[in-house]
Amino acid sequence: MSSKVSAIKARKGFAAAKLGAAALLLIAGGIAHAGAKVDTPEPGTELAYAANGTALQPSRVDELLRIHNRYRGEVGVPPLRWSDTLAAGARDWAEKLAREGRFEHSAHNREQPQYGENLALSTGEPSATDLVELWGGEKSDFIAGARFPNIARSGDWASVGHYSQLVWRASTEVGCGIRRGAVATLLVCRYAPAGNWIGEIPY
Repeated sequence: MSSKVSAIKARKGFAAAKLGAAALLLIAGGIAHAGAKVDTPEPGTELAYAANGTALQPSRVDELLRIHNRYRGEVGVPPLRWSDTLAAGARDWAEKLAREGRFEHSAHNREQPQYGENLALSTGEPSATDLVELWGGEKSDFIAGARFPNIARSGDWASVGHYSQLVWRASTEVGCGIRRGAVATLLVCRYAPAGNWIGEIPY
């Protein structure tokens, strides 16, 4: 079995964290074995998208790139570029999850991981920076220079799986979708090429 096929089977995990008083749910890039109810957005509550409904506002794109590349710059890996293609897919998936009240990775990501995928769901009104910083906060448990999946001091790679995808050297593009409902905000980010491959060093 190739390391990349093994990586598909190994990608699992669910983590929880706090963002102030708001509960935040995270799924690391890969197969999820737990889910959470997503608040279904009400009409008129979408704040992140441009008037034509097809793309994030430029200011939100800049914010997402800035916070992603801050973490990448800290470890000396090249910055990510924005991908409209990845963003469109991420947006569609975020809207589908919100509409159906689910919180899980896309089937395409599980079966043929051409891209990595990080998900976050929070009650309250977090900014995109707030959400990505929670992924970045996993750095405290991350072991630099180790090979995946032995990259966490705790022994559980899923506790740092968002961060490792964030700084994965071979990933060059990112695209995200945000769905803001009446009481919750859902963030989906996709990365290409995908990270978190068994036997490889993140950077």
